[in-house]
Amino acid sequence: MEHLLAKTFAEHRSSEPNHRAEIAPTSTSENLVPQGFSRAPVSSPSPRIGSEVLKQPTYNSGITRIAHSHSPQLLSGDRVQVGIDMPKDNDSIIPMSITHPHDQALSRGPRSSFPTLHPLPSKSVALELIMDMFSNFNKYFHVFDEREFLQQFEEWYLDSNPGQPDWWASINAVLALGHRFRAMRTLTTAYDNKQSCGYIHNAIAVISELSLMQQSLLAIQALLCIVLIIQATPNPHPASILIATTMRLAQSMGLHRKCQDPTLTETKIEQRRRVFWAVYFLDRDISLRIGQAYSQDDDDMDVELPSGVVPSLGPGEPGFCPVDFFNTRIGLAVLQGQIYKLLYSVRASQQSRSQTEAVALQLNTALLYWKSSVPIDFEDTLGGVISVPLSPEALHMLILRFTYLHCLALVDRHLPPPEHFMAEHSPHLIVPSESTCVVQSRKAFRLLQIAPQGDYACVWLLLQPWYAISTVLLRNVLRYPASPQALSDILLVNPFLQLLKNLAGDERQCSRSEEAKRMYREGQDLSDQATALAERALQMGFSVC
Repeated sequence: MEHLLAKTFAEHRSSEPNHRAEIAPTSTSENLVPQGFSRAPVSSPSPRIGSEVLKQPTYNSGITRIAHSHSPQLLSGDRVQVGIDMPKDNDSIIPMSITHPHDQALSRGPRSSFPTLHPLPSKSVALELIMDMFSNFNKYFHVFDEREFLQQFEEWYLDSNPGQPDWWASINAVLALGHRFRAMRTLTTAYDNKQSCGYIHNAIAVISELSLMQQSLLAIQALLCIVLIIQATPNPHPASILIATTMRLAQSMGLHRKCQDPTLTETKIEQRRRVFWAVYFLDRDISLRIGQAYSQDDDDMDVELPSGVVPSLGPGEPGFCPVDFFNTRIGLAVLQGQIYKLLYSVRASQQSRSQTEAVALQLNTALLYWKSSVPIDFEDTLGGVISVPLSPEALHMLILRFTYLHCLALVDRHLPPPEHFMAEHSPHLIVPSESTCVVQSRKAFRLLQIAPQGDYACVWLLLQPWYAISTVLLRNVLRYPASPQALSDILLVNPFLQLLKNLAGDERQCSRSEEAKRMYREGQDLSDQATALAERALQMGFSVC
């Protein structure tokens, strides 16, 4: 799967060896997800730490393989075997197979037990992955307090087991993210992706327990990390269910309200704020991507914005201007919510055309105002030279850039059409000034080829924004086929359509991505229409003023 990008952008990519492994799903009868576990005390007997790693099913190379196996199999515990042996590690932690003591009394069928779990790494290896996660991800999202998490790691890691669902899910999700960001820095990603997929399977195995832990901040943090990973798969819809659950748990803890608890330290209060706002902007982002209502209304919250110092995005990368990523992302999330509410909700669909256009103009202005304070056109300051593989700073900035463009494209389709007219008794087409969305889409589309090599999580995450801006350019060609930019815009979009074709056509890897198939079908149809009109205008000798 890592080679689809190479196929699409062959002139920008060097070939790499094929690390894919043959997969064979195991019997679903062994894949039972347990119910009703409570947190085990730290002093409980520790799991076996042996010199041999048990023979267990290993996992597909690439977190994005979750997309191939997770809907609905992943959430029900199905496993995928690959022909890659797990590394031998004398200190690997092998979780015990745990059965709830009351399963037999509470269920009508046979007793349930956890599915076979992916072994945790040695403590030293785990610590390296945790630090990778903190420096590449948590530094910008601040889901965890680093000092507190490392203290929990020292106390609980060797006793990690699914009987502690909030800690078990958190440590596995953190390890998965650590491998994800480590894979982005390498050209050979199979091992890191396989390990990451195994750890996220571990975390997903206790989702039912997490959803019942109403007073556990750690459970919310774990679910948040799981959502971040699952949304970057071919089928992001389960992420919408999980983020709604996460938001409900946050609300049950009162994270959406101004904290009045005198027993909490300022550090704890600040952490609660950051966790809530991270859930908030993921909720809004997923809502707009899949076209479903978000879970938290702005009128029913009064929590303050994060007040602590969150590292800025940019200083570590030459040519980048400092950006407070976290608060900037919150601001964009507020606009995402307004875009859905005012343009795509049921109530919005009942507006008149003139009302919709007026709202779209206001939202377009708000988006431009947001962009004026965020230097996301980073290629300008870099002089057009962007190093590959991308640094964490560049990657987060790239995602922020395309998230903004997705919003702009969703608003642009509701704006009143630009005024244009045909000069009387003249074959010339006079084209008005291009919209901001068209100009920005054309500029940003050239960044498509710098997406992380071999990292399909990033591709799936950005697929909706890429598709949105591609349709902006193609529809602009349909409107103005004689524009001097028409044919070049079609050529600019073609590599993305080729990427969609690869995604939609690879049944073994992407059979569950119905969205990619739909995008390719509709995008290719638009491209064919635009090409025919542009070539016809060229043959007829139309010129553009």
